[in-house]
Amino acid sequence: MLIDINKLLQKLLQKLKTLTGPVVAIILFIVGIMISIILVLIGVANTNDIIVPAPKEESTSQLSAAKGNSVALSLVTKTATAPNGTKLNLEVASTSAAREKGLMNRQSLAENSGMLFVFPDSAERRFWMKDTYISLDIIFLDANKKVLNVAKATKPIQTEEQYSSNGNSMYAIEIAAHTADNLGIVQGSTISW
Repeated sequence: MLIDINKLLQKLLQKLKTLTGPVVAIILFIVGIMISIILVLIGVANTNDIIVPAPKEESTSQLSAAKGNSVALSLVTKTATAPNGTKLNLEVASTSAAREKGLMNRQSLAENSGMLFVFPDSAERRFWMKDTYISLDIIFLDANKKVLNVAKATKPIQTEEQYSSNGNSMYAIEIAAHTADNLGIVQGSTISW
């Protein structure tokens, strides 16, 4: 069951604004969020079924260090399927702040986990490893989720070497080094979510 929370809440708020004042609409909006949480908790829906859109923002062609000491990372996760059928649990970085922070300051990654970077457009992407303690495989994908290239076994804790997409990339996935080969992720393969 796929639940588009944004559309559901927008329809609810539109109808309520015509019937009641804005204060009641805000209260009912909060109730809608609570209902969504309850649906997840009782198992009617799971977090992958609830769609919360990312805010619109300008394109970023290079990831850089986060400006502040802390960046609120997304709690949204996606389950992706590698070409060999293995399920990957990926944190979603869909805002500029989350993409800039990425996997910085992490000491380890759980098996078959990583981060999915979602960009607002397709463009050449460049990543670096500033404050990233884990060697990674960075998978660059086009808008159709087809693998453009894989930067394998990146060098941690450095900014001299950058890792670029071979073409316009709308998505990138970071996973532990040497995992891409084990999952059959190669140029031209597709990852689904």
